[in-house]
Amino acid sequence: MLLIIFLMMFAIVTMTQVNGECTCGNKTLHQHFCDDEFVVKVVILDHKLSDDSDNGRKYITYVLNNYKENNELMPWDYLELFTNSTNSTCGVTLMPSHHYILGGIYSEGKHWISLCNLVVVGRDIPCERNDYNNCDCKIIYEKCKTTKCPNENDSCIYNPKESEHLTDACLRNKITGKCQWKTCPAA
Repeated sequence: MLLIIFLMMFAIVTMTQVNGECTCGNKTLHQHFCDDEFVVKVVILDHKLSDDSDNGRKYITYVLNNYKENNELMPWDYLELFTNSTNSTCGVTLMPSHHYILGGIYSEGKHWISLCNLVVVGRDIPCERNDYNNCDCKIIYEKCKTTKCPNENDSCIYNPKESEHLTDACLRNKITGKCQWKTCPAA
């Protein structure tokens, strides 16, 4: 049951704009960890309209955990997160006092989140942080049909129509050297 709730709350998407609306493609949790510039666990303290002219929202948060070592966010730091103002422009709506695991980008001196980044309601991640931060293997969708497909030994196949592998990690087997899915327990 917890896994179902986790998957329902899990944004597994990448952003594209279609007719001014936010639409996103499928991504696994592992892909978000590899693609997002920061991934943090936070508790939302407050939100308000951004001071900028972009009519976005600003969330004031406490960082509870920093999942990526490439930035200097420390637990119990205050962190301002910025997002667009509406869901149709990929803006994220977060609830005060709730815990989230969020990923995003750092741009123009600000931490930005969108519906197409990692957005998970909850207190923890299913796999170890090091598993998700290991981006040696590539995740490909169903059967890759282009000439730029990674070698089968260097990739894991993901079918976005299925619910399997959404929270798993694609890792290289230390004995065989081939990439394979590591099943992660329910969050």
